[in-house]
Amino acid sequence: MVDIARDARNGLIKAADGNPDLILMDIFLPDTLGVDATIKLRENGFKKPIILFSVLSEIEGIAKEAKRAGADDYITKPFEVDDFVNIVKCSLKENVTTL
Repeated sequence: MVDIARDARNGLIKAADGNPDLILMDIFLPDTLGVDATIKLRENGFKKPIILFSVLSEIEGIAKEAKRAGADDYITKPFEVDDFVNIVKCSLKENVTTL
């Protein structure tokens, strides 16, 4: 099942209510940064993979910030579909082996 939240507030609610297998989230959300939403998700006990997206080209700095916040991975837009699929597969596979 796929669900969409248009902002962090709704995303946090949906994550708590629906317990998704994976969260895909942009760095720039209408009401906060994806990094801040990731921190809240982790503080609330969400343990499943979170992958952040951004158009920012400073990938190293943003990627480090995303990892520090608790994101499992980070990808810049635009991206190759194969790269995206591989990141999702790896994140889900790692999550299954650590549960």
